Amino acid sequence: TKIISDLKKNPLEVAAHESEADEFLLMEREMAEKVIAILSEKYGVKPPQLIISDKCHEPNIGLYSDNKIMVCKTGVNLHVLAHEFWHHVQSENGMHMDEGEAEKFAV
Repeated sequence: TKIISDLKKNPLEVAAHESEADEFLLMEREMAEKVIAILSEKYGVKPPQLIISDKCHEPNIGLYSDNKIMVCKTGVNLHVLAHEFWHHVQSENGMHMDEGEAEKFAV
């Protein structure tokens, strides 16, 4: 996604790739929403809101808070989604928000 943001900063290069970049980002969002819906059904929780942002920086590419999974565009991957989803399960079930458990779930 760094390449996409670079393309969007340079209008001369964007013309050829802008629609493809937007389509790719839409596909990533749809994939992420589908993963969250499947996991929510499997674990019996209401799906959290998904926020994908370009206003964050590594290493903080994912965060769970207040029924929201927030990920950077660079963090839209199964590992990050699963990790943050497990925090959602922990929250919904009144469990301690344990990083180790979320990481084990994601792996």
